[in-house]
Amino acid sequence: LTGISMLKEVSKRSRDYLVSFGERMSVRMMAAYLNSQGIPAKFHDAWNLGFISDSNYMSAELLDETWDNIPQYLNGYKNGAYDDFAVFSTLSEAFGGAPFWEWEDGLDTYDKSKVNAFIKEHKDQYLYYLFTQYLFEQQWKKLKEHANSLGVKIFGDMPIYVAMNSAEVYFHPELFLFDERRRPTKVAGVPPDYFNSEGQLWGNPLYDWERMKKDGYRWWRGRIERELAHFDVLRIDHFRGLDRFYAIDADATDAKHGVWMPGPGADLFDGITDLPIVAEDLGFVDDSLKKMLSTVGFPGMKVYEFGLNGDPWCEHKPANYNENVVAYTGTHDNMPFRGYLDSLSGAERCVAARDILIQATVLKAGIPSLLNFTQKVGAGLSEQDAIHQKVAYLESQPLERFASLPAEILTDVAFRTLLCSKARLAVVPMQDILALGASSRMNTPALVSEDNWAWRLSSSALTKPLLSRLQACLRTAKR
Repeated sequence: LTGISMLKEVSKRSRDYLVSFGERMSVRMMAAYLNSQGIPAKFHDAWNLGFISDSNYMSAELLDETWDNIPQYLNGYKNGAYDDFAVFSTLSEAFGGAPFWEWEDGLDTYDKSKVNAFIKEHKDQYLYYLFTQYLFEQQWKKLKEHANSLGVKIFGDMPIYVAMNSAEVYFHPELFLFDERRRPTKVAGVPPDYFNSEGQLWGNPLYDWERMKKDGYRWWRGRIERELAHFDVLRIDHFRGLDRFYAIDADATDAKHGVWMPGPGADLFDGITDLPIVAEDLGFVDDSLKKMLSTVGFPGMKVYEFGLNGDPWCEHKPANYNENVVAYTGTHDNMPFRGYLDSLSGAERCVAARDILIQATVLKAGIPSLLNFTQKVGAGLSEQDAIHQKVAYLESQPLERFASLPAEILTDVAFRTLLCSKARLAVVPMQDILALGASSRMNTPALVSEDNWAWRLSSSALTKPLLSRLQACLRTAKR
């Protein structure tokens, strides 16, 4: 306790909470709270002795305020998704983290009376999982309120599927395509595409949409409602699976041989199309999905990196975007833009560089003099005629002329160009703003690796010159 001026005795009202609410608050729950307040573990013993550290860490008043809210919270969430998660986590812990179908004592399938009896014998663990959800909700609420007060909106991402070993499947097997043993005969994934030539075998259970339709998709709509309580905008991942989904035999070793099955389509969103939802519609897009998107009106996604293919009419080229899209230089699943350029060679690299210059020309994004081959082209013509002539000039040049253009500068031009598009929202990962290479890749789909989600932004990268550059780019793009 070196450096702490004194220890204060915890107020009797806070201390009495340990035996209030009709249930004991475990030391584990106390530790979770102390951690949430930023109190180092070395001070936790002081709490257990009936003391807390000085006001630099936590005040008795703050404790009293917290305790006032906890009973109301726990009572309010002893049902629904929060309760399901707390019960499931308690069971999972008791059985050493084994998947639920390996649990013993007849608990491998949900039986209300057996589960209730089990929880009565494991109250501390159960309350711990409820309590940590309480802490998260309180912290997230403060974070979101702070962000919103600064004019910042939080853009959430909701996966379409849930895990097989999950509270959702354990408590609601009727919502999924299972056999009589409550095991999937087919599982989720996607066929071979840009990201993976083998396809992606996700293995998630598939929804029984016919069953869900009977109660107006109550479970799915409730899921969306909960997520939008946490976020200002919500992206639904693999939106195409809501129109038609890809089903793979449960014993398959790859995703090459699956079948397409009908999903709920626009019916799922009947009456709620005004919600701030973004449809992740990348991958296989057919007429049926296009019709659904047109019906619900949610913006889809465009990825500039996909447009570096020499096709002037490609939908992923910024000059071809309409307003109702969310545009990215690349998503978390893509190679960083510069890393992608570095991975190309020969004609592919030249075509990509030429595409970047053409798109910047069309959208008047500005091209540095080092890359500007058309400064004198179109002189004396109207702005639009000059643009056409500049594009024609670039298209007429031998590919070799684009071979040695620096990837770092091309990435910056692409970033500026994306901002100048008509897209309602432009999303640029920090890796692309900083023109970082392959080593900063966020995620490689279908690859289990410690490198996935390991990249971190260094505070030293956030400089005043960078801020000035971003402000100038936004002013030019009128965003």
